[in-house]
Amino acid sequence: VPSTSTIQNPRATHNAAALAYLGDAVYELYVRRHFLTPPQSMDKYNACVMAVVCCEAQDSLLQEVLKGKFLTQEERDVVRWGKNVVTAHSRATKRAGSAVYSGASALETLIGFLYLRDPSRLDELMTKLGFNRDPEDLPQGQRTMAATAVNTRACSMSTEANA
Repeated sequence: VPSTSTIQNPRATHNAAALAYLGDAVYELYVRRHFLTPPQSMDKYNACVMAVVCCEAQDSLLQEVLKGKFLTQEERDVVRWGKNVVTAHSRATKRAGSAVYSGASALETLIGFLYLRDPSRLDELMTKLGFNRDPEDLPQGQRTMAATAVNTRACSMSTEANA
């Protein structure tokens, strides 16, 4: 991920929608990098990425990370703030429902916030979500949260649908 100079308080200089916009791009970059190995056809690669960048997958990951004590109170506040992002994505909202779309926007807001404020914490979050490591490299019993299941299930569902 391209480095940036850190901003001590991104919430003071950017609104939640701007941070979600940035977070969307950063999240997709992590996901694309994650699926780069092993090499595969562009169709399969794209299907895997698209299945995990959809709002349903993002909301699922957010719900999993919210269950534990991984997020700080400030990060939880950013998530709540990000749930209130209003955009013109009516197609995605109609498909998934406003609560799911809201959760996806909240995760993107948090990612944008951490990208600007604390890139090393962003790496910790993305590792927790399963996008900084190959799950096969993790010790037995330490597979990261929902990402392994979401990645595998979403990728296989997408490739079956496209077959």
